[in-house]
Amino acid sequence: MDIEIQIVKFIQQHRIEELDSFLLFLTSSTTVVSIVLSIVFGWLIYREKGDDRSYFYSFSILFVLSLASLSSFVLKIFFSRERPFNLSSEILQLAPVTTFSFPSGHTTAVCAILFGLAFFYPKKRFLVPVLIWALLVMYSRLVLGVHFATDIVAGSLLGFMVALGCNYGQRHIQKKG
Repeated sequence: MDIEIQIVKFIQQHRIEELDSFLLFLTSSTTVVSIVLSIVFGWLIYREKGDDRSYFYSFSILFVLSLASLSSFVLKIFFSRERPFNLSSEILQLAPVTTFSFPSGHTTAVCAILFGLAFFYPKKRFLVPVLIWALLVMYSRLVLGVHFATDIVAGSLLGFMVALGCNYGQRHIQKKG
């Protein structure tokens, strides 16, 4: 645990304080942006696929986001890991939080969108901007002192695994249908 605290402490010590407001805004808007992106990409999928299954596909990213967020919430309760600022007085709490730390729900959500988009959207032109957004959200969670690096890694893996599982399930259903 000591190395985890040192990582967050290092990141906070080397942060650009003028960016704190931007990172707080970014992290505060993650839920709304995730839902909006899911709906927008769903609409784009529906519009661009142009077949009978378009309606089914249009909900895929929103479904991935919902399932990943629910999984993250359940895991937070199961692990009940304290936040970094609760374990070290040297770490500043720069964002309000009310739940446990592991895994990062914000990271889970942005990675669910990122990997859902990678798996379900036929045109990959939005991947780089969504990747940049996802990386900024992950970084913000560390800078703001509300997550450990392993919370971010776990959230990334959870978002990926849910998207991968949903992609596999959808392909399996298509083969039967």
